[in-house]
This record gives sequence, structure tokens and C-alpha cells, in this order.
Amino acid sequence: WEQVRNFVAQKANRLAFNMNGRRGITVDDLINTGFIAMHKACTTYSPGKGTFLHWLEYYLKTSFAYCCGYRTSRRDALDLSESLDCPLDTSNFDSNTLGDMVPDPKDQYSIVEDKVYNTGLHMRLDALIGTLPPAGAQMIRAIYWSGETTAELSKHMGISEDAVRTKKGDYMQKLRRSVGNTGAGRRLRAYIEENTQYYTSVGVSQFRTTHISAVEKIVFMREKLEREITGNVKKKPYICYTGRERDRR
Repeated sequence: WEQVRNFVAQKANRLAFNMNGRRGITVDDLINTGFIAMHKACTTYSPGKGTFLHWLEYYLKTSFAYCCGYRTSRRDALDLSESLDCPLDTSNFDSNTLGDMVPDPKDQYSIVEDKVYNTGLHMRLDALIGTLPPAGAQMIRAIYWSGETTAELSKHMGISEDAVRTKKGDYMQKLRRSVGNTGAGRRLRAYIEENTQYYTSVGVSQFRTTHISAVEKIVFMREKLEREITGNVKKKPYICYTGRERDRR
């Protein structure tokens, strides 16, 4: 081992440099693997096969390959990973690393933003529910705010479950009409309009398939909801061009 150690270390350093941190392999890992490879080479070597270093090199390549995982069938995520310390621009010493560009899986800004939006939405929805008669507002809040089932409401109100469903349908219909006929409904619509992300991205492949942009996609969804709520949206003709027709236009 003392005679071949430098040779093994040279090969291990070269491979580790080329790997650049991928697959989680270090120089020490490769040298340790080289020690085992030397023992295997000793069991099969004979002077008639040439120099020992030449014979050892074959075993090193095989052992290094298994150590790095690219001669096995396993698909370990570590084998396919890149070091987060890899610079994005190798020619610039002060370049950002890959780790600098990886988004935080828990985007605290988005979490707070969503919480603020949901709080405002809840407040305006509750104000709209408040336009119902007291019994209706209590029922809708029990269903959607407290999560009570029709069976539980039937027991509390002393009526059948079918009667609960009928009352719920009547109150929901009144709410839909209130969206456009009350101040609370108009404030709710304005709040949703102000917070609609019209810039939401639509991928190239999705656009080529549907020929619908991000803004068009949201408008169609809003019109569908509008029809479900009021049933009186004016249907405007929309021409969907094919890709070739769109290019000519």
C-alpha cells in the first residue's frame, strides 16, 4: 500500500476534481475505495501480466465507478445532485452560487401575503353573509365557517336534513343575488378584482395547445363564475385562431 498509495491518491484527486462535488463523493472516499481495490488486484496479479500499477488501474476504475454510483442501477438522489456551492459563473470569483438561487420552500413573504389576502376576503364575505336574515346568516356561517354538517344542523334546528338543504339552497341563492345588489357584494367584487393576478404565467407549451394567454385564462374563469353566480353575463363572441391564422393576423 505504501508503494502504490501516491498513485491511488493521484487518480482519486483527478476524479474528485472532475466530479466537482457531485454524487457526494470526496477524495478520502475514493482513496479508501482504492485501498480495497489494491487488495483485489493483489489476488489476481502475476508478473507475467505487466506492471502492477497497470493492473491496479483497471481495478481502480471499476471500484471508483461503483463508489460514484454510475455503474449501478440505483437512482439515489445524491448521485444526481449538484453542490449548492457551485458558482453560477466560474469566471467570476464573486459570482452567486447555486445555493443563492434556490428558492426557499417556505416563502415567508408569500405566506404572509396569502394570510393578509384571506383575512380581507373572509371579512368581506362575512359582511355579505350579514345581509341575510339572522337565521340564514347563522346557518351559512355554521356550515362554512364552523364546518357543521347537515346532520348536526338538523339536530340543532329540530328540522329534517332535507329541510336544511332546502334552506341552505335558498340562502345561497339570496347571497348570489346580493353580490351585485348590495354594498357588501360590490365591495367583495372590488376586492377580488384588485387582487386578481392577471400576470400569472402560462407556459409556452400550454399556450401552443390552448392559444389562450394568462389574462384570457383568468377572464374566462371569472366569466364562468359570474354566470354561476348571477346567470346574466352577456356572452360575447370570441374567435380562437389557430397558430397560423394568429401569425397572419
